[in-house]
Amino acid sequence: LYDNKILRKFRGHSDVVTSISMCPADDTFLTSSDDRTIRLWTVGQAGCLAELKLPEETEKGAMGIFDSTGLVFAVTASYSQGHYLHMYDARNYSAGAFAELKVTHQDLETAIQSHVNVEPSRAQSLSQGDWKSMQFNVSGDRILVGADKGMCIMLDGFEGTVQRVLLGPKQTDRAAVCCFTSDDKTILQGN
Repeated sequence: LYDNKILRKFRGHSDVVTSISMCPADDTFLTSSDDRTIRLWTVGQAGCLAELKLPEETEKGAMGIFDSTGLVFAVTASYSQGHYLHMYDARNYSAGAFAELKVTHQDLETAIQSHVNVEPSRAQSLSQGDWKSMQFNVSGDRILVGADKGMCIMLDGFEGTVQRVLLGPKQTDRAAVCCFTSDDKTILQGN
């Protein structure tokens, strides 16, 4: 910033970059792209450290995020029956995912109907929406997803089960923006 210069450009994705997540423990970061890859980078070098190619059955919405310690990162993308969520050890990512979780459209629709008072047709429509953002809470035991149509989904960070669905008071086509407060006691939601 002092010299107002670009110090490094990171090249590698062949399509639009959809998300970036900085590691809170060191100088590494994750990028997600519509080219169906997640890349791990370090600020100190231009080439990526690792490239994770998403399975063929994934459709869109790839995201990679670090937890609050930087020891774990999660990767998600949609597929025909819902969303998959894979967890990786950031120090040993080449060993593959240590947890492979799935949140199906049916599971999400059931959770929406039990947590939010909406008609079954709207619950089905909401369950089909794209995931736009993800965040771990400070303790790492929950994941908050901001989704289409003003919906937030809180998942168990170990099992991937839907714990809570939050929906704004007005029907909207916009994605929800949501986050945990720093004490893990409250969720803020807007759209």
